[in-house]
Amino acid sequence: MITDPQERVDALAVGVHSSLVVLDEGTAGFGSSTARIDRVLDDGGDRLIIEVVADGPGYLVIADSMQTWWEVRVDGVGVEPIGADHVGIAIPLDAGSHRIVADVRPPGLPLGQAISAVALAATAYLGVRRRSDGSRRGEEST
Repeated sequence: MITDPQERVDALAVGVHSSLVVLDEGTAGFGSSTARIDRVLDDGGDRLIIEVVADGPGYLVIADSMQTWWEVRVDGVGVEPIGADHVGIAIPLDAGSHRIVADVRPPGLPLGQAISAVALAATAYLGVRRRSDGSRRGEEST
């Protein structure tokens, strides 16, 4: 575990064995097992669903530059991802088979979606009203 950002970058620049994870925080020495990805069920950008088998406790690292905003569930239970390797997230896993569902949830997303829906509805309403007003003007001129 290396809490200082510059020290993390320096450690990674020197080179870290591929079996090691540089954590921003968390429990050092949690485990160093290996895991096998059985299936990738969804990798749609904002969502990742995978099934893995771990031979002991350790971390699954997702290499994504967006370390915040992840909502992660392991076997249906919410877990807090940990910043890892300075540009990814680590998900703690115990031994066994697991289904991981990870979604990116920006904090302003629901509000942004609501504003977009209102703007779309207003645009549609104004378009229909304008078309209706135009057809009335056409009727009056004949």
